[in-house]
Amino acid sequence: MKASHPTSRPDHRPTSQKVDTAMQEDKDQDRIEAAKRLTKRDPRAAAEAFREIACDDQVDGGLRLQAAGQLLELDQRIAAEAFRVIAYDDGLDDGLRLQAAGQLPELDPQIAAEAFRMIACDDQVDGGPRLQAAGQLPELDPQIAAETFREIACDDQVGGGLRLQAAGQLPQLDPRIAAEAFRVIAYDDGLDDGLRTEATAQLAKLDPRAAKLALRNIPHD
Repeated sequence: MKASHPTSRPDHRPTSQKVDTAMQEDKDQDRIEAAKRLTKRDPRAAAEAFREIACDDQVDGGLRLQAAGQLLELDQRIAAEAFRVIAYDDGLDDGLRLQAAGQLPELDPQIAAEAFRMIACDDQVDGGPRLQAAGQLPELDPQIAAETFREIACDDQVGGGLRLQAAGQLPQLDPRIAAEAFRVIAYDDGLDDGLRTEATAQLAKLDPRAAKLALRNIPHD
């Protein structure tokens, strides 16, 4: 998982660099406080100030999310854009991206669906967060959800158990795509035979002939 917080992994940077980072975060916090002071006097200027902070990829991810959160009461259109930018930023921590995307369904379901899809299909994101992002999609866009679960299920860089979980979401969305995903897993000789057998069992419910052929490719003691 990519890190945006200094505490998310051991920090081996030189002390001078740590000091510079801390000073910059203090400056960014000051920007947020200044924007807060504007909210009553000039809400439009405050919204623009918070937007600039939220969309600034040089600002700490947590502060960016904090700035975007201030926009909810000022301008929901700008808030949606700010959360979208954060959710799309592959330089940020996976969890922060998910939090940003999680604010979007009530603001703009279409933008939310695209944001969750972006995270779920990012092969640099850990398998767990990818599956979590995909899990938000069925209520937003079933077609995008099916395509996204298929992509995870067929990705041989994702753990076998997570791939099987992703495929397991597909029958109710698109049985044809579900059969394809289970077939890919069943034929993947890089996976545990037990997982492949389970995929074949699920495939049998959708395409018995394909399952029978797949079973022949799995070693049996």
